[in-house]
Amino acid sequence: MSDNSQKQSFLDNMFSYTTRVDNYWYSQEFKIAGLKIKHRIPPKEYINSEICTSDNNKLYADLCNYTKKYKKITLFIDHSYGGGCDKYFWNQVRKLDKTEVIVRLQYIIDYNCYRITLNGACRNFSIFDKDIENVFNQVTKFGLDRIILSNIVGYPSIDRIFKALADYKKSKSYSKILYCLHDYYCICPDYVLLKDGYLRCKGHCKRKEFNKCFECSIDSRLATDDIKNHIPLAKWREKWLNLFTNTVDEIICFSNSSKIILEDIYPSIKNKIVVKPHEFLPFKHSIHIGIIGKIFRHKGSSIIDAIIDYAEHNNICDISIYVIGSYYGNRSDSKLIKILGEYDRTELPSILKQHQIDMIFIPSVWDETFCYTAQEAIMTDLPVLCFGFGGQAEQVSQYSNGVILEDMNPEIIYSTIKQIYNNNNMEKLNVKSFREV
Repeated sequence: MSDNSQKQSFLDNMFSYTTRVDNYWYSQEFKIAGLKIKHRIPPKEYINSEICTSDNNKLYADLCNYTKKYKKITLFIDHSYGGGCDKYFWNQVRKLDKTEVIVRLQYIIDYNCYRITLNGACRNFSIFDKDIENVFNQVTKFGLDRIILSNIVGYPSIDRIFKALADYKKSKSYSKILYCLHDYYCICPDYVLLKDGYLRCKGHCKRKEFNKCFECSIDSRLATDDIKNHIPLAKWREKWLNLFTNTVDEIICFSNSSKIILEDIYPSIKNKIVVKPHEFLPFKHSIHIGIIGKIFRHKGSSIIDAIIDYAEHNNICDISIYVIGSYYGNRSDSKLIKILGEYDRTELPSILKQHQIDMIFIPSVWDETFCYTAQEAIMTDLPVLCFGFGGQAEQVSQYSNGVILEDMNPEIIYSTIKQIYNNNNMEKLNVKSFREV
């Protein structure tokens, strides 16, 4: 089976599963009509059922087969509360190339279960599993190249996570395990190190009874088994030190100040600590694609529909389509498209500037006899894309910033758009290969 057919088969299975879950409340077996899913999580009755277990076995097998096409597979262990950890995860996803994939593991505290997604795209599919041992038994079959322990605040048991990581490290010593210091959970369950909720203790508890330190302000919803059982803080740190010493290859701190606090508590692991500040994206975080004219079907409305479907299906959020004119497709409801309405030619430069348009796409799917839109687009000095036929291609192929698309596949269109956006100098692109009309 080819990669494309294997991918389509996998995605079809995922869509089938998602549809089943989204409509599960109509099941006569559970009779829970009208239930609304929060964050696309299925009903608890489903998660606790044998049906879910049966579905998971099939999905794990499909996921394992699907990931074989990638050269580098990362398991990313994370919480589900957003914030800086979530931004860090999506930055990792943005840096992936076509040979890499991330399997994301999160604990969903309200449902007492674990969620597994591919590149975090929970809209495509999600596996829900209550058994963390089974999760690790399944995902470690993928041949992981590295594991990123990003954040496990709120996980019910750190012991099970640590044991699973240690066992995997023993069996796959070549696999790299990284720990990210997003907070100070490895120092104290009060992961922001605030004594009584307002005094900065920096991990140095001044209470008379050091072994009963779990009296600080700790959210009871995030309490692990250890916290509930009031184990000594010394024992808590002993578990983390053992993880850092024997299992983790590298500890990533995002500032020198956090590195100093960590080294102060765990001086023996200094050689494993590196400082890598977070990467910041520019404020304009999406690619703005301009489309000019009245976009009927022959003008490419179905192409725009396909691009939006592909982007949403793959959880792609870094493109925005601006139709300067009108659009007669089926996806005007999408957040990825904005219809600006009719325009006067003299207003076009200011419209492009106002909406920070990065490039212009001519999605027309017929052999235009001339194409006024192409002429207008070329006069903007922005990169212009179109398909390789008709009067539009004849003009764009002679334009220094013109790109002729080889295929109508939305994945190829998106990939080309990204390539253009990431290369300000068009000569860095193999533009000539696109220009064969």
